[in-house]
Amino acid sequence: MGETASITGIGHISHSEK
Repeated sequence: MGETASITGIGHISHSEK
């Protein structure tokens, strides 16, 4: 129950499911 979406750089989407 925790979704973290972070945008790094240009057009780089990093999503982590914990």
